[in-house]
Amino acid sequence: GKEYDAYISYLKYAVLDNEEERKFAFDILAHTLENHFGYKLCIFERDVVPGG
Repeated sequence: GKEYDAYISYLKYAVLDNEEERKFAFDILAHTLENHFGYKLCIFERDVVPGG
């Protein structure tokens, strides 16, 4: 079976880094999809082990 339903990718070191966009991608979107809709997300910063 599958390990994740979706992968959330976000360019962390963008020239115009925007805290509001980061908050949406990781806090609001991830929280809503995982806790309200039951999706299992892979978020690089949270779920990928260095060298993995």
